[in-house]
Amino acid sequence: MNAGYSVEDTLKDPYEKLQAALERKEELQRALALGHDQNLKEEFFRQEMLVASLKKSLQVCW
Repeated sequence: MNAGYSVEDTLKDPYEKLQAALERKEELQRALALGHDQNLKEEFFRQEMLVASLKKSLQVCW
């Protein structure tokens, strides 16, 4: 299992995972725009990759 995922993540519906990832990405984007901790950039880019991966997974399912 990927270190970035928890057991709870494996139990969630793929759409729920995508929605949660999109919401977190938006939160990080707002925080960065306000000039908050620049260490959030790294987390923001990880979140972008997660969103892209989840979208790709959902496309494969359909």
